Amino acid sequence: MIIKEDQELSAWLSLCQTPNIGNKYIHFLLQHFENAAQIFDSKNLPLEVKRKDTLRLIERCRNHKSKPSTIKKVQQALDWRQQDNHHLISIHCDTYPPLLKEIPDPPLLLYIIGSLKALRLPQIAIVGSAQAAR
Repeated sequence: MIIKEDQELSAWLSLCQTPNIGNKYIHFLLQHFENAAQIFDSKNLPLEVKRKDTLRLIERCRNHKSKPSTIKKVQQALDWRQQDNHHLISIHCDTYPPLLKEIPDPPLLLYIIGSLKALRLPQIAIVGSAQAAR
C-alpha cells in the first residue's frame, strides 16, 4: 500500500517528467488543485481548468503518468529516497529552501543527499566557467 506522502511525491515526479510541460504550466495547474496528486485523481475538475487547452494539458500529464517508463522512473526515485540521508522534496514542502523559492524559475523538486537542516544554514555559492573570457 502506498502511503499518502508517496502518492503526492509520485505525482510530483510524474508531473516533472511529463514532456513539454515546464514549471510554468505545472504551477498553473497547482493553483487550481489542492495538491499534485489531485491533478491525476480528481474527477471533478475546478471550473477554471475546464478550458480545452488546459484539459489537454491535464490529459497529457495523466497519460504520461500511466506509461511503463514513467512508472519505472518514479519507482526508481522513490527507491533512491529510501537510502540513508536521501531526500526528495517538492517546492511545496516546508523543508524547501525559502531563498531558492525566490529565484525566477526555482526547481520544483530537489534531490538531496545529506541533512535537510543544512538547507536552513547560511550558504554561499561560487559560479564560474571552464572557459572564462578575459
